[in-house]
Amino acid sequence: MRYWAKYRKDHISGVGRIHLLPCHLLDVAAVGYLMVTNNLFGAADTLKQVGLEGESGAQFFAWLLSSHDIGKFACSFQREVWVGGQEDCRELVCQNFRHDVLGYAFWREIFEEPEKLEKVLPKSELGTGRKAGILDIWISVTTGHHGVPPKLKENLNNFTSQNKKDAFQYLEEALKLFPLAEIPVCFKQKEVRHRTKYYSWVISGLVVLCDWIGSNEKFFQWVDEEFPLKVYWEKALSEAERALAILPPSPKVSEFQNIRSLFPYIHTPSPLQEVSTEIQLNKIGAQLFILEDLTGSGKTEAALTLAKRLMSSGRANGIFYALPTMATANAMYSRLVDVLSKLYLPGSKPSLILAHSRSRLMEGFTSKIWDNLLKGSSEFNNETPVYAGCASWFAESSKKALLADVGVGTIDQALMGVLQFRHNNLRLLGLEKKVFIVDEVHAYDAYMGKELEQLISVLAYYGAPIILLSATMSQTQRTQYLSAFQSVLSVEPSKDSDVETLSYPLFTKADSNGIESIPVLSNRPRNIDVSWLSSEKQCIEYIIEKASSGKSVVWIRNTIDDALRAFRSLLSSKKIDPEKSYFSTVDSHLATDRESKSRRCQN
Repeated sequence: MRYWAKYRKDHISGVGRIHLLPCHLLDVAAVGYLMVTNNLFGAADTLKQVGLEGESGAQFFAWLLSSHDIGKFACSFQREVWVGGQEDCRELVCQNFRHDVLGYAFWREIFEEPEKLEKVLPKSELGTGRKAGILDIWISVTTGHHGVPPKLKENLNNFTSQNKKDAFQYLEEALKLFPLAEIPVCFKQKEVRHRTKYYSWVISGLVVLCDWIGSNEKFFQWVDEEFPLKVYWEKALSEAERALAILPPSPKVSEFQNIRSLFPYIHTPSPLQEVSTEIQLNKIGAQLFILEDLTGSGKTEAALTLAKRLMSSGRANGIFYALPTMATANAMYSRLVDVLSKLYLPGSKPSLILAHSRSRLMEGFTSKIWDNLLKGSSEFNNETPVYAGCASWFAESSKKALLADVGVGTIDQALMGVLQFRHNNLRLLGLEKKVFIVDEVHAYDAYMGKELEQLISVLAYYGAPIILLSATMSQTQRTQYLSAFQSVLSVEPSKDSDVETLSYPLFTKADSNGIESIPVLSNRPRNIDVSWLSSEKQCIEYIIEKASSGKSVVWIRNTIDDALRAFRSLLSSKKIDPEKSYFSTVDSHLATDRESKSRRCQN
């Protein structure tokens, strides 16, 4: 009880206030415990994937969180503000590491001492050595709660011997608060360990949320007087329940009726929309859908109809719609406003968020999900002022946007979930139980395409449904996305010959059973006659012939010089009237561009 976790100095009186470290640790643990018991953000469902269920699983998660800031016992952290009688901290020369790295290093030191380790771990049928190896990833997830995994640092001098003794004593006492916590035997299974690595990113996102909510002074009253841990635990549970109560309730998905219930203006569904309405959906396992059709053929309505069916079948609880540009995202946001209420039961209040770097400029955009919880949250992380803390990053909509029930934004907001960005875990947490729709897939270059492949494989592992839309997807792109999807499934990857390549429009479905390609009739059939001309002379004769009969002609050239030469050739024929054409205007602009380019080259 001599250690602090939070500090704020009153600017008027000059008096500083602290919140004791053991109390803050239990604040966050209480949030995590209730988050699992109430399955908020799908916490219980996620932990179930790695073998943690029921009360035992909830207490195990709370036990983990009860040591998330164990690195703050280090004197290098404590002396930043107040040492509380720890005189041996004042003169010690410490290495400059954040408390998340210090906490991970402290646990790893305990892992090397089996006798001490047994005193601070939950019960288990596993041997001590096996438990240390298994729990390493869990401790990494828990201590690395500032957006990046902690890196192992050895031979640290940040802790005094007394710091270590006090931290260890806290771990012994905190363990008594979770008598039903247990390290399950299934943790030793290779499949579970592999699954834990994938889900560790989502679980770390839950840890971030718990730490952020548990740092909110508005709900968790700061304590600077000694409390028995058991007494404070009951207090923390009460305050955590009050804090979580203001989170918007998860809206309940309504049953799917038909496409007209979503889009009243559709009287006769297009062939692609009919397939989206009727195709059989799997009850379990990952699914990938690729919809290819002409521009303006209703792919958006088909995708949202398919997403609604997936939500109604329990496969997802929301949607994230990704597009290539802010302009297209803004337009889609306006369309989703009209559809939002039809996805959920009447009386529900689903959240809709626009996610891109200039979303605040979008007229009508609001983001109030976290307003009440944001104010008063503080976390000292050695990077921001003590009074600011980790609340500052959550004020940015881009990092929390994917946690909304329905989101629309630029594709980069989703791709950052698999890139080395801080708090990418929050993005994966937001996408895990949503239908992920990507429009204009053909618009992405090879680099972004590779990132999208990685995101598809991760979401496929989580079982999140994926829908890709395109009017002009190449065969190579389709094959790469299908291969990325199948790479994490227990199936033999399909060969190019197994994938339909000639039909268009096309509806493609992939799941653990393989790939199904469904040729679709176009509701806007177009037959375009194409003829070939083999020389410029033939082009000029053709243009003169058509223009003389009153028709419009466009001739596109590769270079400015080609365009100027063609224009002058047509004028020299004396059969084209410059006053009845756009040639003179085009010539003026082209000449100006060429002169400007020439000047730039000379400079």
